[in-house]
Amino acid sequence: MQEHDLSKGLRLILSECIVRLSEAVIAIAVHIVSGWYESEKFLATVRLFAAAADVIGREELTVEVTTTGELRAELMSLGGITVQNVISRCSLLVDGARASHDEIVLSPSSQVDVLPPFAGG
Repeated sequence: MQEHDLSKGLRLILSECIVRLSEAVIAIAVHIVSGWYESEKFLATVRLFAAAADVIGREELTVEVTTTGELRAELMSLGGITVQNVISRCSLLVDGARASHDEIVLSPSSQVDVLPPFAGG
């Protein structure tokens, strides 16, 4: 009986430690991300492909942004309705991984590729 109580007590202590550790890790991550987001904007290197390069008139450029949403807005501001139509349909790859939303915080070393939809997939 005492062994069962001891085991139950250790599980409770371990659970509490895991919860506190998780909270600490989340707090640190939020601090790091908010520090990046609130920092000054930096120059991101952007490579444009196919129709995106055609409407912007360049295959590579640098823009001063912090997030993927800011990057998309900056690119869309570079032209009229044609640019907006093309860029709004493009996928953004940040360091080779698809950016699934516009709140992804970029780092100064991020490489961003702008890819329009391709026929057949």
